[in-house]
Amino acid sequence: MINLPLVQTASHGENLSTINARDLYNALEVPTKFTTWIERRIDSMGFIEDQDYFPKVGNGKTLGFSRFTEKKEYFLTLDMAKHIALMENNAKGREIRTGLIEAERQLREEVPALVRSLQKQNKQLMQAVAANNDDYQHLLRYFELGLTVAEMAKLVDKSDSATRTCLKQMTALGLINYQPNLLLSKAGKKGKGGIAALTADEKHTICQLHQQGYSNKQIREQVGRSRTAVQCVLKAYRESEQNVGGSI
Repeated sequence: MINLPLVQTASHGENLSTINARDLYNALEVPTKFTTWIERRIDSMGFIEDQDYFPKVGNGKTLGFSRFTEKKEYFLTLDMAKHIALMENNAKGREIRTGLIEAERQLREEVPALVRSLQKQNKQLMQAVAANNDDYQHLLRYFELGLTVAEMAKLVDKSDSATRTCLKQMTALGLINYQPNLLLSKAGKKGKGGIAALTADEKHTICQLHQQGYSNKQIREQVGRSRTAVQCVLKAYRESEQNVGGSI
């Protein structure tokens, strides 16, 4: 399998992986002159400049003492290079096309891995930021426990407004996902907590424990949620029990 070198080419603010047409030409062992060959291929298939290929002009050979010939290079997208390789209709072209397909597959695998690596680095950086901020450390713990903003504000000795600001900052840093409490809103309350809604499994567990005779305090200890959140679920449960037989 023939593997051609990939060249990073700038296009509309992005870097594309391209193939130098001259490398493709040499690998295909085309007998025709390079410029004649590539121009014919572009014309015959209707390839579009700055979309399928990216021409660049540089200095070529020296003629005499001070005269230079212009050497025009064509950088092809992988799709265009595959088309041209197939157009040669020979074993060499098919081998090159197979190599280009493999190059595309590797690129598709590399991008998610790079994204995961960057996400991991970003998370580590944010954790380092939080580790140096006592308020963030405490609020992160309280948030995970499901406390309301009012409850967290009392514990960190801040106003509700200042606590919300901290939670928004932590969300911007990717430490938490601070959202309006959908359960509180549905129950007709203002939702001062602003904590992300309980999951369906959490709501189901709260209702099951209630049916088994657990007290509100025992339920809070079991699910690790605040008193307000548990009360809200049970209120919605009782209302639905009257209407549709106990499912929420």
